[in-house]
Amino acid sequence: MPGMGKKQKLNNGLKAAKDDAKADIQKDIDRLEAKREQLAQDLEKFGEKADKEWDQFKSNVREILKDIGSDNN
Repeated sequence: MPGMGKKQKLNNGLKAAKDDAKADIQKDIDRLEAKREQLAQDLEKFGEKADKEWDQFKSNVREILKDIGSDNN
């Protein structure tokens, strides 16, 4: 079905699958959920790093503007 995510397709398949295939489908679902969790953690780390670098950039700009201001006096 168009627009349906991989996890949703697997969940639909899990409902319709025979017992022997359910374990394999559940493994795929678990693997996708683990990847999603890792991505969320990676994005959180990226955000923290970006915040720190932004703060450092602002500090550097303030220092430069202060130096420029004192040079003009």
